[in-house]
Amino acid sequence: MRDLKRVEEELERVVFSDEGELCEASLTMLRGGGKRLRPALVLISGQVGSYDFESLILAAVAVELIHMASLIHDDIVDSADFRRGLPTVSSTKGLHVATAAGDFLFATALVLLSGLRSGGIEAVRMMAEAVNILSLGQIRQMEMAHRVDQNMEDYLQMIWSKTAVLFATSCRLGGLISGAEEEEVDFLGRYGDNLGMAFQIYDDVLDITGTEESLGKPVGIDLKEGTVTMPILFALEETRFERELCAAIESPSLTEEEVRRGMEIILNTRALERSKEEAKKYVERAIDSVRLLSKPEVREELVSIGKFAIDRYH
Repeated sequence: MRDLKRVEEELERVVFSDEGELCEASLTMLRGGGKRLRPALVLISGQVGSYDFESLILAAVAVELIHMASLIHDDIVDSADFRRGLPTVSSTKGLHVATAAGDFLFATALVLLSGLRSGGIEAVRMMAEAVNILSLGQIRQMEMAHRVDQNMEDYLQMIWSKTAVLFATSCRLGGLISGAEEEEVDFLGRYGDNLGMAFQIYDDVLDITGTEESLGKPVGIDLKEGTVTMPILFALEETRFERELCAAIESPSLTEEEVRRGMEIILNTRALERSKEEAKKYVERAIDSVRLLSKPEVREELVSIGKFAIDRYH
């Protein structure tokens, strides 16, 4: 997509607008790449009304900066050494610089949104609300770590606040900037909510089925950090809270062998298949959400993203 190339150029421009440690730290995250799915959702959703290219580029860049900032802060909290196959900002620059870099990216995103030709105040409000929810989701995840006394509702609320809310905000921002009708902006928001839920569930499945090379980080990291995901919840249910699996979740420090054994228990259940089926349902809900959009070409693009997710992970 030609417009995504412009997003990449603008991301680099923003990062290089600062000098010294903040520039280097932000560049570390930028070089990690990524699918740039959130900016793509802004640009696609921006076609529902009048396609204001320059304003949509600003919003797309802002969304990706927020995503990058949240990943930097996540890595600080998780004490992660690698992301996307590269050393994290916190492991190379230290916690103080990493914290400042995340704050710099958050603030820069809001500055960009405030400069929109129209709808800037609402765009900033919308993004600030999303950042607030992201922060609360991170705190909630920390509070629930290493606990087996949580249920599916806890998990779904967590991934909505950690992942889906930024997908939804990306879609709503695009619709807002394009001047789309409020009803269509709501359709786009529901699409983003459901797509984000699906992508996080698929990501949690990959934490068990993937490889370190493909993930860019060690496999089984959720189990090691005591993060109870959908596959883990289903495995606990099917094994009737297998003692060894519970002990692995509750342990603050697992050996590689204990991680391997915990994953083996999960793999011996239907947890992964059930999780993928749940993710597929969210994709189908996402697709249903945009059936009434007025622009068929936008509808087709959004539907194709959903179908791509199903084809890739199933």
